[in-house]
Amino acid sequence: MGFVHIIKMTALHFMNYRNPAALAIVRETQGLKGFALVPFFMVHYGFFIFVQTMLFLNFDHGPGFWASMAELFTGMYKWALVTIFLTKLSLLLAELTMDPNVHTKLPEDVFFEPYPRIIIQQFMVILGAWISVFSRNMMGYLIVLILLKTFFDIVVSNVSKETLGRWARRRERQTH
Repeated sequence: MGFVHIIKMTALHFMNYRNPAALAIVRETQGLKGFALVPFFMVHYGFFIFVQTMLFLNFDHGPGFWASMAELFTGMYKWALVTIFLTKLSLLLAELTMDPNVHTKLPEDVFFEPYPRIIIQQFMVILGAWISVFSRNMMGYLIVLILLKTFFDIVVSNVSKETLGRWARRRERQTH
């Protein structure tokens, strides 16, 4: 997902970094902006994923770290990775071609989008630990991961900012 987000930030930068409509929007972003956010994202998000990967692979009761890494990319697990990657890539292509506001977005507008997934991934690593410990097999974990990630990706991609705004206004009216 990090790779797909790097593609997204890079595409938005090159699509809009000279677009007057995108540049006219007042953003409250401080610090790094534009293409400089891409390498920063690679290091920052990559660190989170590295830690999660280390935790995940330590739950495997198999032959060790390098064998586990090899199995992720060569065994049955590779199809899970391919499924997740293709889902994310198709959502990105749809957003870049069909979002009516894509021409005004810059990398700083989408930088934090994948971070809520970190929470989901942390949950999955913890849940995966339990499944792995009790089943001594990673397949149950993999099935739960694919189902939950696909569900959350579809739900998140179908909830627009306007919908979230309507929900917030409705909730605000209910509390007053």
